[in-house]
Amino acid sequence: MMISGRMQRVSPGEETAIATTHSQMLGAIAKVREIEPNWRPTPQLYVSVRELIRANKATYKEALRRYGELQDAGIAPGRFCVEWQPARGPERNWTAAEIRENNRIGAKFGCHTCGTKESGLPDNRFVLDHQPPTATNHLSRPQSLFPQCVICSRKQGGWITNHWSR
Repeated sequence: MMISGRMQRVSPGEETAIATTHSQMLGAIAKVREIEPNWRPTPQLYVSVRELIRANKATYKEALRRYGELQDAGIAPGRFCVEWQPARGPERNWTAAEIRENNRIGAKFGCHTCGTKESGLPDNRFVLDHQPPTATNHLSRPQSLFPQCVICSRKQGGWITNHWSR
C-alpha cells in the first residue's frame, strides 16, 4: 500500500482493520452529510499503516460527535426517539388522529430530543416535529413526525435560524 509516497507492507490483519475503519468512517460521514451536506471532517495526516487506521477511527468519532450535536439541536432524530409516525408532507395541517398519535407517543416515550415526558405546554400536548426538519430537507426526503417538547422545539428553531442558509 502506498502511504505518503512510500510503499508500506500491510499484514492481513491490518488490511481488515483498514477496510473496516474506512467503511465505518464513510458511513458516519454520509449520515452527517444527509443533514449537513457541506460538513467536512478535520483532515488527518498519517505516514504509516497504523496511523492510517488511527486516522480513520478519529474521523469516524468526529462524525459521530457531529451527528450527536445535530441530534441535541433537534436537527436529526433525537437520542430518545423510539416511535414515530409518517408525515403526509412538510405542511403543518395536522389531523386530529396525527395529534392524538403524537401525544400518545410523547406520553409513553417522551420528547425525542431530550426524553422529557413534560411537553412544556399547559395541556401537555407535544409539538409535532418533522424529521428531517422541513427547512433543512434539501433532498426532499420523506419526513416523519416525532413528539418534541416546546423547549427543544424552540432550541431547534433557533439553531436553524442561526446555522442554516438555503
